[in-house]
Amino acid sequence: MRATLDVPELAPGPGDVMTAGQVREAFLTRNRRLTREGLNVRVNKDNRLTEVWVCLDLKFKPAACRGGNGTPDPVTIRVAPRR
Repeated sequence: MRATLDVPELAPGPGDVMTAGQVREAFLTRNRRLTREGLNVRVNKDNRLTEVWVCLDLKFKPAACRGGNGTPDPVTIRVAPRR
């Protein structure tokens, strides 16, 4: 499954931040078969991006995430690695 996913290089702005919606858009741009509802953007307690889940159904087709979509689109998150 991972081999079929085109993981984007994220380009955060000043301060190494971008919105959760921008992260989703980056994935959607590179993976046309995915939907916004099928991406769950996960952050830690400091609003640092930890992972992006791509939700699939039992036939391994893109599907809406059953537990929600994680961080809402307008929320600003940090995407830089820890220093």
